[in-house]
Amino acid sequence: MFRLTTWLCFAWCVVPSLAAAAPAPRGIEITFDVSSRDTHLGSGKLVIGPKSSDGAKGRTVQLSGKTESLLGVLYQGALDATSWVDAAWLPVEAHWKSELAGKKAHTLARFADRRVKAVFSRPGLDPVELDKAVDTVLLDPVALAPWLMQQKPRAGRSWSTHLYTGMDICKVALSAGPVAAVTVKGQARDAVPVSGETTHCRISRKFTLWLQAKDQLPVKLVLYDGVLGTIDFDLALVKTVELPKQRRPSADDQGPPAS
Repeated sequence: MFRLTTWLCFAWCVVPSLAAAAPAPRGIEITFDVSSRDTHLGSGKLVIGPKSSDGAKGRTVQLSGKTESLLGVLYQGALDATSWVDAAWLPVEAHWKSELAGKKAHTLARFADRRVKAVFSRPGLDPVELDKAVDTVLLDPVALAPWLMQQKPRAGRSWSTHLYTGMDICKVALSAGPVAAVTVKGQARDAVPVSGETTHCRISRKFTLWLQAKDQLPVKLVLYDGVLGTIDFDLALVKTVELPKQRRPSADDQGPPAS
């Protein structure tokens, strides 16, 4: 949570009636636990911001996480990623910071008309620039789950999309199955399984995202990994949180311009 700025603190203390009239917008914070082979690996958060007053680019989606166990040393690292999405929940801009096995990475990207212009950089290496257009919906990993939630998946529905991952663009085939019971922390929940597979990129992966049937809340993600086998992301807590407005990187003229 970011600290309140000095002027807002002053307004709260000196003019409480004005502060009360303009509360900070609230978003949904979804906390999940990460495990593999019944061993705890770490935890993460998906925070979905409210629609803002500054137009289609005002909503933010944040994804963060870190490893916390001895087994997590294999994938030791952290993630702090924010994507800005439009009214259709498609990414407009992205700013990600990550660390994996001691290697840090920084991604800036802009999206427009199914096209992404991006710069992926690591300390000591030349930046990798990407400028590519695709012929289907273009998503990113941060915006993927919220976009699927808005689709309200039903059995038999399928999608063909592309996914920008930072250094690459993958093709993604998604399909929804019938409502079934999935166990999350010992509790059975009725949810719609959405199976996905990424292809035509450096690393192909399969995954299944379970969306609760009554409200499309993501309750479980199963990622199939070549080293660890299955990695489970299980819902731990859902709550509303106050979210200060975040400036997009383009507000400071950073990152590649979109056409």
